[in-house]
Amino acid sequence: MKLSKKGKIIIACSLIVVILSVLFLTIKTVKITLIGENKIDLLLSEEYEEKGFKAQECHLFICFDITDKVEINNPIATDKIGTYDIIYGVKANNKTYEIKRTVNIYENVAPTIELKGSSEINACLGHPYEEEGFIATDNYDGDITSKVTKEYKNDGIYYQVVDSSNNVGEIIRKYNYVDQEKPTLTLNGEETIYLAKGETFTDPGAKANDNCDGNLTNNIQVKGSVDTSQGGTYTLTYIAKDALGNETSKERKVIVYDFETKDLNTYMTSLEAYIKVKGYKVSIGYYNINKDYTYKYNADKIYYGASLIKTLDALYVYEKMNLTDNLRALVKPTIEKSDNNTHRKLVEIIGINNIREYGKSMGATQILNRYASDYYGNTIVDDQLIYMKYLYNFINNESVDAAKREELKNYFINKFNKYLKFDGAPTIMHKYGYYSVYYHDVGIVLDNEPYIVVILTEEATHDFKIVTDLSEKIYYMHKLV
Repeated sequence: MKLSKKGKIIIACSLIVVILSVLFLTIKTVKITLIGENKIDLLLSEEYEEKGFKAQECHLFICFDITDKVEINNPIATDKIGTYDIIYGVKANNKTYEIKRTVNIYENVAPTIELKGSSEINACLGHPYEEEGFIATDNYDGDITSKVTKEYKNDGIYYQVVDSSNNVGEIIRKYNYVDQEKPTLTLNGEETIYLAKGETFTDPGAKANDNCDGNLTNNIQVKGSVDTSQGGTYTLTYIAKDALGNETSKERKVIVYDFETKDLNTYMTSLEAYIKVKGYKVSIGYYNINKDYTYKYNADKIYYGASLIKTLDALYVYEKMNLTDNLRALVKPTIEKSDNNTHRKLVEIIGINNIREYGKSMGATQILNRYASDYYGNTIVDDQLIYMKYLYNFINNESVDAAKREELKNYFINKFNKYLKFDGAPTIMHKYGYYSVYYHDVGIVLDNEPYIVVILTEEATHDFKIVTDLSEKIYYMHKLV
């Protein structure tokens, strides 16, 4: 049967409807669209605000809104730096359709670098800088010192560190290529050397080192010379200079002692040098009575005076008291034999406070002052010079009975432990004192030009010849005054 034209059209239209129906039912599309940016940067701890999205399911040309069917997977932790993906998903046609929004959590505080040592250094040209250290910290990452990089340039060291958010911290340690530091210079041996005349001098030298130039010992210059054939004080000047002219100098004194000299100052220098070489623990006082000239060595040292105090016993009795045979019998052994028993009796008769005040009236300061019932006490050079001057003036005071003066004078011209005496010495009035490590002798040397000598010692070896040795040398010094 042959279809009419109309029939053919109806059949064609029906076929189209069927095809479209099949397509409508079988062909679907799903689309999710984000509102806002697909990538977002968010500061650390800043709250994330969802901008929204839309979802559609389309059948051919007809679309339906399925936004409410979209599920969101949001893993963001705003207190932790990192990159997070928010997943938006919807199921359709037994399939899952997804889209993502990327959120980058970051912080924008640059890390800091703290330099150890100075931020500006004076460096030696051609010498590497020895790193003093540094510390890098970040407000989020904490200690990131290990991430620090360094770049060496002509004007300094450039330090850089990058944190986990790519924030950059930088600092510079500047170089100044200058050397303002002087070399160090150290003398070998003593700063003062003592030699006898004619003794060989060997310079012990010195050492020098410089922060830039290193060991300069071989470049040390020495100015001055020593002539041991002539007594005197010689000065050696040691000079260390670095390449840039920074200079350090030190002096060494070389004292050549010469007891044959005719120069007083050279002789006194020689005497003190001799004492040091010998290692004598002494103090010395000298007074030229006619010329009113005084020389003292180590005079401030305080010694236990021992029997030297007995000079005050005798002076007090002969000047202040009615002289009796009984008092004479006590004074004589106290001075001539340094008898301790008679000394104690005299102190008790006179009164210890009277003796103290008597010494003070002369100008002395160390008088029976160790403790309340001290019968001996401390002494110093000046006090002994005062006592001997007073004694000399008393025995030469013509207003005092001559026999009395002569009697007292003879008590002091005794041979008991007279270590001031030496071969060829004039007559010497003296008073010695001894206790433990202390040994002293003081006196008046009745030369054509009389003088007073005080020698106080602290010699544990009890080498009393020290006093004789020094007394003789002071006598020859006296001849030059």
